Amino acid sequence: MREELINKQYIYLLDVLGVDYDTVKNCVETGTHEGRGAYTFASRFDTVRTVELSEDLYKLCCKEYKDEIKIRFYHGSSTNRLEEMVKDIKD
Repeated sequence: MREELINKQYIYLLDVLGVDYDTVKNCVETGTHEGRGAYTFASRFDTVRTVELSEDLYKLCCKEYKDEIKIRFYHGSSTNRLEEMVKDIKD
């Protein structure tokens, strides 16, 4: 992981919320932006799914994080893509 991309505030928030990474394995994010949130979540969760409305930002993230196997990027509106994003999550 590239430490400079880890958002320490997100980690702090997850810790404050008491997220148990042994039982919560998946993260779903709406609003990818530049991908730092997804990248940060990938340092804690087994899988991260994130959706971005902007085609330019979606393409940027797909290129920037192409080697991050834990992250799956979706393009479009969360209203339209959320069901698809979570359909195979079992726990």
